[in-house]
Amino acid sequence: MPYANIYADISLGGLGSEEGYTTVVIRTENGKRLFEEALEEGYIELHPQWCEKKKEEVMQKIEEWTEKKGKR
Repeated sequence: MPYANIYADISLGGLGSEEGYTTVVIRTENGKRLFEEALEEGYIELHPQWCEKKKEEVMQKIEEWTEKKGKR
């Protein structure tokens, strides 16, 4: 799994995000539960154009960035 904080339930960052939004990488079942509860309670919102294609594009950017970072 790419990105920093491999032991976290959820990782957050700006890579691949549009202005006003944050990229979220959900890593565990606990993270998934927390994220879904936050959505249901209105603490966070999904980007209106979010879709699986966008998810794949963002994950590709994250993986490329992680690979470059690892080579430094």
